[in-house]
Amino acid sequence: MKFNTVVKCNCFSCAVLAVSSMALSAQIRSVGHPNLYFMNDKTRVEIIIGSTASSITATIIEEKESGKEAVKQVKLPPDADRMMLKSFYCVGESFYFVGIDRETLSVKLFSAPVYSDLRAWELIGSYAIERQDRGLAMPAWIIPFKNGKYLFVLDSLQNLQSDNKTGVKFFEASLKNKTFEKGDYISLDFDGHELLRKDNTSNIPNFPGITDAFDGSHQPIFFDDFLVLVSKKRGIFWILDTAKGTIRQKKLYDNISSDQVASSSIINPIIANVCPSPDSSIIIAARPKLYALKNIEGLSPKDMEGKSRVERAEIYPRLQADNLLKYPQIEWWKLDVKEGTFTPMAQPPGDVPSIIEDGTKWFQFKFRVHPDERVTMVK
Repeated sequence: MKFNTVVKCNCFSCAVLAVSSMALSAQIRSVGHPNLYFMNDKTRVEIIIGSTASSITATIIEEKESGKEAVKQVKLPPDADRMMLKSFYCVGESFYFVGIDRETLSVKLFSAPVYSDLRAWELIGSYAIERQDRGLAMPAWIIPFKNGKYLFVLDSLQNLQSDNKTGVKFFEASLKNKTFEKGDYISLDFDGHELLRKDNTSNIPNFPGITDAFDGSHQPIFFDDFLVLVSKKRGIFWILDTAKGTIRQKKLYDNISSDQVASSSIINPIIANVCPSPDSSIIIAARPKLYALKNIEGLSPKDMEGKSRVERAEIYPRLQADNLLKYPQIEWWKLDVKEGTFTPMAQPPGDVPSIIEDGTKWFQFKFRVHPDERVTMVK
C-alpha cells in the first residue's frame, strides 16, 4: 500500500484523533493513565502495565455499557520477562504485544483475542533488526492492515541517508513464514516542510514545538482504519487512514503558524488531554483559541536574556502560572473520526473541572469516557 500525503486542511472543522499516553521503554513502570479502547459492543477496555521485582505485569479492566467492571490480571506471552517491552495495545478485537528479544535483537509481535483468558498468545512474526539500523529508531507498534500487510510504527523520527529519506516514522512490511520483510518507508511532514533537518545524522528537528507527537512515550490511538499521532503542545494531528492509504495533517486551531511551530517556546500545552469514545469519536479537553495563541507568544528569548540557570528556573514557573491565571478555561470538543469534523461539547457534568489555574493540576488532567459516554476524571 502506498501512502499519499493529503493536502492539509486549514478549515476549523477538521478531523482530530489523539493519543493516550503510555511511557514504556527498557525500564517498565506503572502507567498512571491507562490505555483506553472500545470494542464494537461498547465494551471499554483499559490496559495497565506495571512491574514487580521479577516480572512485567498487565491488568485488563473491562467495563460494559451497564457500568459493571471486571478486572483481570493477565498472563503475558512466553519469555516476556526476557524481552524489552515496547507496547501492549488493542486493535479491533485483538490484543497485541510487541517486544524486543534481548538475545537475538529481533522484534516479536504476539496476538491474542480480546475475549479470551490471554493464555493462548500466538507469535505472529519476528523482525530481525538489521545491523545498520541498530541504535536508530526502533519499532514500537505493529499494526495489521486488512490487506494482510503490517505497519511498523517507530518510537521516534529518523533520517535515513542511505535511502535519502528524512522524517521517517513508519515502514510497511509483509509477513512470510512468521518473518516480517521490510517494505517502503513512510515519512511525515508539517505544512509540506520536512520535520527533521536533512543531511543530518543527529535528527535535529525543524519544528521543536511538535516533537512531543513523535517520541516513544506517546502511543497512537487506534480505530479499525485509523492511526493518529498528536502534538498536544501545538494541537497538530497526523491521521493515517490505513484503508485508503492516506496521511492527513490537521490543526485544532488553523491559524497556528509554521513559525510558532518552529519555536520551542511554550508555557503549557494547548490540549490538556484526549480520550476515545465508544461511537468512534474522540473527546478533547483544550484551552481556548485565544489562550493557544497567547500561550505560544508568552515566553520569548528576551525573558531569558542574561539570566543564570537558577534565574531561568524561577522565571519559567512564574510565567506558566501567570499564563494559567489569565486563561483558566477548558473547552470540550467531540471529534467524529469517520466524518473528519468536530463540534463543541457542553461542560461534562459531575466532578469534571471547567477551569484549571494550577500548573500541577494541568499536567495531571486526565479523564476517561465510559460506554454510556459519561466523562469522569482519572484520580
